[in-house]
Amino acid sequence: MAIVGGDDLTRSFDPAAAYPSLFASGIRWRAGWGQAAEEPQPLPLSLSLGERLLMSTRAGDTGMIVANVAFESIDFDASPEDCAALGRDLAGRAERVAMIVMGEGSTCMTASDRARRTTEADVYDKAVMRALEHGDYDALGRVGGNSVTTTGQAPWRVLAGAAAGHRFEGRLHAGARRRDRGYFVASWTRRPFGTNVDR
Repeated sequence: MAIVGGDDLTRSFDPAAAYPSLFASGIRWRAGWGQAAEEPQPLPLSLSLGERLLMSTRAGDTGMIVANVAFESIDFDASPEDCAALGRDLAGRAERVAMIVMGEGSTCMTASDRARRTTEADVYDKAVMRALEHGDYDALGRVGGNSVTTTGQAPWRVLAGAAAGHRFEGRLHAGARRRDRGYFVASWTRRPFGTNVDR
């Protein structure tokens, strides 16, 4: 399992010492047994939210699952090549790798930016939504060229790098409704070669 999200730096976190925390965002919440490590490592916002999602899917928290989780942040401004390289590295660490990727739509825009650039924001969001819905890693790796948003592009490109060369069936769980604009929840399931899947 790998959790990937954007941050100011590209770095790996020690799963034995990492723990989710929202303190840096002004919210008094943190969790996880990594707090008791000799050198605890609070996760950045994107990875903290990703770890919170993982925590919500398991009953109890013995730490046994966390030991097999890689926490990887990618620089918001990382080049497409660096993003793809990290994706390939993560995908190659085991025969099967599950990923939680914390990308972003145009939600990170300020209210004034959105008011001035509504059309660009909508184009960006629709491109992300289509790529996620269809499991299209080629399209996902290309989104963001209009610079509407910078914080969400790098994680999408990491996912594209990890998925390259394989076929996926995408399912969009949230994001198609107008009130969900800029927020997406999707899942990709890898298809064996030879399976007919429309892309």
